[in-house]
Amino acid sequence: MKIGLVILLAACSKKQEPAPTGSSAAGSASTTDSAVGSAATADSATAPVGPAALAARYDACAAFWSTSAWTDYRGCFAASAKAEDPGGPIATGVDEVVAWSKPLKDALPDARREPTLSLVNDHRLVAIDFVSGTQNEHKGGVLMAHLVEADAAGKLVYDGEYYDLATLNDQLGVAKADRAVRAAYDKAPLAKAVVVAKGDAAERANVEVVTKLWAAYDKHDATSVAAQLATDLVWSAQADAKDRTKAELVKSFQSSWRTFRDLAAPARTTWAADEYVIRAAVATSRAKQLEVPFLAIHRVVDGKVSAVWLFDQHLPAHDLP
Repeated sequence: MKIGLVILLAACSKKQEPAPTGSSAAGSASTTDSAVGSAATADSATAPVGPAALAARYDACAAFWSTSAWTDYRGCFAASAKAEDPGGPIATGVDEVVAWSKPLKDALPDARREPTLSLVNDHRLVAIDFVSGTQNEHKGGVLMAHLVEADAAGKLVYDGEYYDLATLNDQLGVAKADRAVRAAYDKAPLAKAVVVAKGDAAERANVEVVTKLWAAYDKHDATSVAAQLATDLVWSAQADAKDRTKAELVKSFQSSWRTFRDLAAPARTTWAADEYVIRAAVATSRAKQLEVPFLAIHRVVDGKVSAVWLFDQHLPAHDLP
């Protein structure tokens, strides 16, 4: 959880830290686009309990967090587990991971995490959680993404958490954001579902579509970006005040490219679960000394990206991605 949440929910630094690699069992649709270190342990390379059991364990762990059942929550993690808000410090070992998990709950005692869409590929799971809570009669409601890896026993060895702290601060009346923010969700905007990877040709084709999209982004090629997007695209970056259409997104990308001439978004890991493609990456500009880790969940339909849920820690005076 974000450091300094107890009173002011203060933001973390943006220094890049390790995240899981794109290694996977044979046959799964997965790639690694850049050589980065992994915060997960070697045990995560072994396929754990089945995908349904992994999703159920994740749901149970979210419930333990919501009810402050910290002894049970501790049992969710392997002894050598690591956790991070990508861009911030890494909690190492189960004791540090549990301590890392507590500040948001301490600041918002009634906070709850409700998993909605969960995507499972071998030992990895990405979940979009609806997180809600109140502070001084102000209600907060945001979407938070978790990228986790498990060992052969189903214990979590890595937990990467992505959400926009400035949005939650603004909703709770703690600190006014430097921009318009998304209104608090009253309820989860996504239906509960568990989607499991098939490791088939269709998934590999979906990964290729998403890879082409971000390759065009790195080249600042608006035409090629647009070619990968469905006409009715819904781009739901949670740090934005509202969702964007295809035209609005391309215009936003072009604005970012003008501001950050060397802007690129190299991937840390890319993998698929049926029609969904997960991509953890870092938006970077060496000229501007910028590093913004983000997690994008793409839905690919008929060879086009039709929806994206994007999670990052928004920075002032930028529009990324």
